[in-house]
Amino acid sequence: MDLTKPPGISERRHFLLILTFACFNNRRSFLHVDVGLKLLWKSLPDAFLTYREMEETFQMETSELQDMYDYYQEAVQEYIQVMKPRCLQDLCRWTIRKSLDDNNLCLPNAVEELKVPRRMKRFLNLSDLKQRKESDDDNQSVVVVHNANVNFKLYLCVFV
Repeated sequence: MDLTKPPGISERRHFLLILTFACFNNRRSFLHVDVGLKLLWKSLPDAFLTYREMEETFQMETSELQDMYDYYQEAVQEYIQVMKPRCLQDLCRWTIRKSLDDNNLCLPNAVEELKVPRRMKRFLNLSDLKQRKESDDDNQSVVVVHNANVNFKLYLCVFV
């Protein structure tokens, strides 16, 4: 499959599309990859992907493309028809986490040091989104994706 970036889609957005495609294609190989995808999207300020962006990026059968888009929407638990900005709550979480990281404070430990209610700490650490607890390090699979053109590195941990 040709994964060349189509015109009008930024490098970063193209990278996120490819990452989503990789999760979709590996959903049967890695248990809970959808949880990792959801955590990833809740930690980014980017607008959610649209069907049109996927259609422009991937030359796939319509039914397979719809399956991938349905998988994506279910994983991130957002059902959108057009590209729109993220909700204020998600943007605030991202801004606080980025501020901590920019000040060389290690996540999630830095959040635990904040003088805020426990519920806010869970929100900032994405704990409110985790559907399953990790069992032990022996059962951990890590997918590492790096795109030098976007200057963006992602460590997507999937617990099996």
